[in-house]
Amino acid sequence: MKDAPLPDRAYPSLLATAVFLAVGLMSLRGTSLAQSSPDPDHLKCYEVRRDFSSSHREIVDLFNKEFGPETGCQLITDASFFCTPTAKFSEHDPDGDDPRGRELQSDFLCYQVECERNPLRSIVVDDQFGQRLLEILDAKMLCTPTTRIPLTACEETAPACGGVCPPGETCEPSPFRGGCFCE
Repeated sequence: MKDAPLPDRAYPSLLATAVFLAVGLMSLRGTSLAQSSPDPDHLKCYEVRRDFSSSHREIVDLFNKEFGPETGCQLITDASFFCTPTAKFSEHDPDGDDPRGRELQSDFLCYQVECERNPLRSIVVDDQFGQRLLEILDAKMLCTPTTRIPLTACEETAPACGGVCPPGETCEPSPFRGGCFCE
């Protein structure tokens, strides 16, 4: 079950935070620039309507090169956004090649995180939309790399599904995907 929903005006700042954190994670991994163009060096994030896993709070310690350590943060294990590497094209960038970013290779799930309050910080950044001065508040999201696991189809007789599934899963109807799947 999700905690209280965030106001609509909070989503753009959460998405920006998610992208900033995910790209920072990839930079820390030291991935090499790909030789072919265009690289999927952007993240496109989709709001998660429902996370079927049970939600709980977990205490995590976080560190990044930009702002240092933050310890004792509370992470809510109910995914808020699913982000996937994306190549972007526009009239100002028709070949989609942005030299500022490294190729992203994994999808990300983003979770709400609550850390101790931090002092207001200012940074200057440059992206393909221009240079800008930003005032940074507290961390609100943590995005983690993911691995996609294909859904296992079971008996195709929705809504009365009853096929065989791996241990711990049941054969359930899925109106959005059509048919029955192990979940």
